[in-house]
Amino acid sequence: MLIDIYRDGRSVRHGQASAFIAKFDSVMVADSRASKGTLARDLALQLKFEETTFLQDAYITNSAELDGMRLKRNLQRGDILTRSRLEQIPDVDFGQEVIIEYTGAGLLISAPGYALQKGITGETVRVRNLSSRNIIKAVVAGPGLVRIVAGGGQRRTR
Repeated sequence: MLIDIYRDGRSVRHGQASAFIAKFDSVMVADSRASKGTLARDLALQLKFEETTFLQDAYITNSAELDGMRLKRNLQRGDILTRSRLEQIPDVDFGQEVIIEYTGAGLLISAPGYALQKGITGETVRVRNLSSRNIIKAVVAGPGLVRIVAGGGQRRTR
């Protein structure tokens, strides 16, 4: 920045100066370590006034932002909680047993399955049908439930 120094109303010196401006805000900070997958509502957090100048991601400022979320990766004591460290709790998680429903032409058929991907309601995930051992794509319909719609062009592999 350019500066002018005045004495008795007259400019006596002209020059440049640099300055560092730091940003501070109230943020949620980890009070203890937590592992990937921990529900956000179970985290030990404190609201602290911390420097946020160099944070690359949006940070969490109140506990209401934690509803329905879990840790995407480990959190260390003193870490500022940011949105990139959280993910929505999936309705279907990798490795979870699910119910596969097929609907079409007035039929409703269900079979047990094994989720090969995590997903939230409305997302398409890969699932292994435990009866046929085929891998199919299905849409997450709710917690532990996936649906195949007739004529959906599902890919089947063994």
